[in-house]
Amino acid sequence: MKISFSTMLLAAATGLSFVGTASVAMADSTAYTIQDTTGQGLGNGPFTLGFAFIPTVNMDVTAIGIFDDNQDGLVDSYVAGIFDSAGSLLGSTVISNGTVDPLTNQFRYASMTPVSLVAGNTYEIGAVYHDSKDPLIFPGAATGFATDPNITFVENRYIAGGSLVAPMNTAGTDPAYFGPNFMFTSSAVPEPGTVALGLMLAGSSLGLITRRRNRK
Repeated sequence: MKISFSTMLLAAATGLSFVGTASVAMADSTAYTIQDTTGQGLGNGPFTLGFAFIPTVNMDVTAIGIFDDNQDGLVDSYVAGIFDSAGSLLGSTVISNGTVDPLTNQFRYASMTPVSLVAGNTYEIGAVYHDSKDPLIFPGAATGFATDPNITFVENRYIAGGSLVAPMNTAGTDPAYFGPNFMFTSSAVPEPGTVALGLMLAGSSLGLITRRRNRK
């Protein structure tokens, strides 16, 4: 709920008590960044590869990306998805081969029906790699790895097989099979009392102005 300053003054002037919650939309962000532009081929596929993470704010995943070695287009297409901690698929998309999907940093992203994630819960992202045609970054090999402030990295994840399933196994906490990345939007939601406090202050200011005018 958006509350204008004029509305706040009107509420203060008429003695209304106006309590609400305001939200501020954020622009799309990527879950993590790395500095690498080349990787290593998968030698014994197929696998679903990815990692587990925890969002620190409520968010919507809007796209999934695949690492594009040398940023010159993907050889294969990739099925990728987001899973909850029980291994249930929440949403998926297909990243196309070639240069069809746009490149953001080192990843080519395909949009998806937004998937809502709850702050504090653990989720997984995974993508199916069948062969070594598109190199990826293996755990412990990523340089300059950094997550968005709203994402906590948990551990790398993998599972054997040629179909998209939750990558439930881990080789440890080294970042990770990159592999997949994702874009998300989030909202910063102040406590309901924040708006009420603003109205109280506005009311106090309005009263002070009125008293000053009456003294003239």
